[in-house]
Parts: sequence; structure tokens; C-alpha cells
Amino acid sequence: MVDWTRVVMDEVQMAGGGKTEDMVSLIPRRSSLAVSGTPARAQVSDLSHVLKFLRFDVGSTRLWNRLLCPAYVGEFSNLSKHFSIRTMKSQISDELEIPQQTRYLVSIEMGRVERLVYDQSLEAVLNDLELDARGVAATENWEVDASLLRTSIRRMRGICTHPQVGQVVGQNERLYKAGGTLKTMADVFQVMKDQNWRNLVEDWKTKIQAMIKTAQLKQLRME
Repeated sequence: MVDWTRVVMDEVQMAGGGKTEDMVSLIPRRSSLAVSGTPARAQVSDLSHVLKFLRFDVGSTRLWNRLLCPAYVGEFSNLSKHFSIRTMKSQISDELEIPQQTRYLVSIEMGRVERLVYDQSLEAVLNDLELDARGVAATENWEVDASLLRTSIRRMRGICTHPQVGQVVGQNERLYKAGGTLKTMADVFQVMKDQNWRNLVEDWKTKIQAMIKTAQLKQLRME
């Protein structure tokens, strides 16, 4: 039987929690190395897949979930330092020949439809965060909801890409494109008009129902 001295998995965050991880974990070896620039694909809990490959036992699922709580950040930091090594470019700059990088920032103006969607979404985000139009807390003793703020920023960044992008699904908070394909601005504008028309009709319906109910109450009083 073959017994490898070491097994190295590059881009370990791509293994996920499927058959690939299970298969690689079964390879007989004396030591395991996991290499990645982004060990957690979306959130800290994704590190459980890395630990499984490294054959690092963190105990029960309950214990692992407790380590992920903010109150145990010190213990989690000590645990990560025990089995991980972080190497930054600045530490090995003399060993690498990285060409000079140049970054160009090109601003792109939003169209009228894109700007309308962005402004409406920004207003909704500010309301959810309990902020006024200036981004100032609307109440005293206001505390930021870090999770909601992070989700809101991702949503607004997605909307800057396309009005359809920016909706959040699942626990990983991944952005998705509704319908699978992106619509043209003309199609998005038509959808907005149709939705506004439906909202207007619904408002009319509600108003008429209220008027009918008021008339019925007046008729009962007269009788």
C-alpha cells in the first residue's frame, strides 16, 4: 500500500464539502498541507472543510459553532495560529520578481434607469439601517448592525453592476442574477413600469374598497 510523505492541496477553499474533499481526505499520508490565498470561500465557517482535509480534530459540531461566536475570537485566533502560517508578499519581496502594476480607475456614469434603481435601493437600505438621507443615525444610542451593513454594501455594489444584481440568497450571501440572464436596460425599464402600474392599480383597488366600506357604514347609520 502506498503511503505518501505529504499531500498538498492548492486552492483548498474550492474543495467545499462534497465528494472531492472526502476523496482527498482518504489518501494515506504522513502530513497534509493546504495552500490558499483565500482559505474561507465566503465565511469563517467554511474553514471546517480545510480542517477536515488537514485531519485537525476540533471536537463536536457544537464546539466548532461556539468557536465561531464573537465572544471566542481570542480562542479561535490561537487555534488558527496553531495550524496555519500566513505569508505576505512584503515578507518575500526579495524572492519574487513581480512587475510593476498600474491601476486605472475609470468612472462610468449610470443611466437614468440604473440611477433610479440605485436611489430607490439606497433609500431602502438607509431605512433598514435606521439612518436618514444623509447617512446619520435617526435615533439616539444607535448601534450599527454589522451583518446588515455588510449585506447592504454587497447589495449596493451589485446594483452598480446591473439592476438585476444585488439580491441576496442563501447563507453564503451570494449575489445572483435573477432569471439566469441579464436583461437590457429597456427590459428593466419595462418591468419597472409594469410593476408601478400594478402598484397603482392595487392602490386604486384599496381606495375603492375603503370608500365602499365607508358608504356601507353610513348606510347602516341612516337605517
